[in-house]
Amino acid sequence: MVAHTTIYDGGFMNEDNRLCGVDLISGEVKWFFPTDTESRYYCYFNGNGYVYGEKLVFQYQADARTYEARDYHTTVCIDAKTGEILWAEKGKSGYSSVNVQVVGDDVGRCFFLLDSTRVRCADLQAGTVADFFDSDTLQINDLSLSGNSLVLSCCSKSGKAYHYRSYAIVLDKDSGGEQLFVPLVENRILPHCILCQGILWGNVGTFISAVDVKNGKWLWSRDDWCADYVGDIGVYGDVLMKCAEDAITGYNVKTGEVVYSYPHYGAWHTSFDGRYAYLINRKNKLDIIDIETGKILDTVTCKYDTEYDGFGLSYPMIYNGKLYIMGGNSLFRYSVYPWKR
Repeated sequence: MVAHTTIYDGGFMNEDNRLCGVDLISGEVKWFFPTDTESRYYCYFNGNGYVYGEKLVFQYQADARTYEARDYHTTVCIDAKTGEILWAEKGKSGYSSVNVQVVGDDVGRCFFLLDSTRVRCADLQAGTVADFFDSDTLQINDLSLSGNSLVLSCCSKSGKAYHYRSYAIVLDKDSGGEQLFVPLVENRILPHCILCQGILWGNVGTFISAVDVKNGKWLWSRDDWCADYVGDIGVYGDVLMKCAEDAITGYNVKTGEVVYSYPHYGAWHTSFDGRYAYLINRKNKLDIIDIETGKILDTVTCKYDTEYDGFGLSYPMIYNGKLYIMGGNSLFRYSVYPWKR
């Protein structure tokens, strides 16, 4: 997460294991969260958050020593300058597989999962937090925001062991009214859905589906064995890129035809910026890929790739034409343009 001249990031297996605010110019650490040294060993930060003005909202698991404790997470709003806690709410994750839990718009409203069935809305300008959506039957696995629509990736347990029935719900982010409800496929992988160009993209394990939001019509659906496990998906022009743990695949958004594919090439974390994808691959290197063509434009190798340092646990972040990556003990900064440094 980047705002103003400060970067916010945290890791799970790095040496300090705390969220920190780092000055982009000087590299100085402004604050740590949590502030004490004991609890840092048991914190897990979910890797996403929302910044508005001087406020930062994120989620973390305060005690990850047992599987039962990992089910619980806390949503925290802190002062982005000082790290001071402004408010906090504790919830329950459910299946402990939630991907994106905090999303926000450009006017200070953010949405977060308090527990596995309830979405809360925080208005950071007004200083209020209220319930937004609740489900009696579905587990909410993932949130995404597009324009005036909030997309919920949901599931329910099926009759098969470790299998789930997946659904996508599209809500008006202002009124909370339902715009679309779509049943997806049954799979052992939990869903991750986004809305782009008026199309709902349902990403469930090896399956990728395209649904017209206006009428709920299925445009196409594919099952690619090599593109297993839910990863990040991004759209630019006529191509959708799916970054899974064991393959990178580009699809034509109109037909579902495979434009390019990198089987056995996995991605840990991917950030999208226009037509470019910034991808941390499984070799702990960063690749810059053209989404339309699939061409790898550049590869960045970590200078200090050790057990406690490297790219693997961080999301790439773009800010003012620079690429920032938080390693275990280091902040890495690279020039984004031109590609060949």
